[in-house]
Amino acid sequence: RTQRDRGAPRPHARKPKAPLSQSPSRCGIASADPSARMAPTAAALSLDAAVGYSLAASLAYSPPAELRRGSGGYQQRLAPRLAFSQQVEVDRLRASATLFEMEEQDGVCVAFRGSTDLKNYLSMFNLFFEPSRLGTAKGGRVHRGYQEASLELYDRLSPLLASRQPQRLAFIGHSYGGGTATLCALAHAEAGGEAGGEATGSSVDEVVTFAGPRVGDTQFAMRYDELLGERTTHYVPDPA
Repeated sequence: RTQRDRGAPRPHARKPKAPLSQSPSRCGIASADPSARMAPTAAALSLDAAVGYSLAASLAYSPPAELRRGSGGYQQRLAPRLAFSQQVEVDRLRASATLFEMEEQDGVCVAFRGSTDLKNYLSMFNLFFEPSRLGTAKGGRVHRGYQEASLELYDRLSPLLASRQPQRLAFIGHSYGGGTATLCALAHAEAGGEAGGEATGSSVDEVVTFAGPRVGDTQFAMRYDELLGERTTHYVPDPA
């Protein structure tokens, strides 16, 4: 199983300057083994859903006070589909995630902020790979900086999601936030429903990243695909 890996303009762009292309990879995660790269099999997101998620990913850069006012252009375009709920942050790493409520679907969209601070870049360039601590012995090795930020973010998100019990749940992120969205989604899937000793990942409905990084090795990619590959869309700029 693989994710949908589809070229797309930056979230802020209104029209693509070049045709979009499809560049398949194994769930957008580092793999030096060409045999691990497969064509995606799941259907693409609708344009309306992709635009909505890109707007939410952009709003994740805004502070809570601004989001509560609800006066920004992006927020007006999102309403009433997504409404700001709250924001959590790991201050020492400047990693954050913003929760939006899907009013029509009784769901939650968690949007992870991209890099805005030197602390983000220090985390990004903490490049050593270490064993995954996301809930399974089969998780392979992952980027140390992203794993550190993701585990601390998920510690803050987990009780909020448990208290809400959303009927639909999406994890999205841009750039640095794409890495933390990917790892937090996997952590949530691993902590979700169990069947025969294997986590089913049934609690995560969608993972969408925009220009997100590759965060793990081939073994990690295989485990990710096992749980979330068919529910993940990774948008990347057209290399041309």
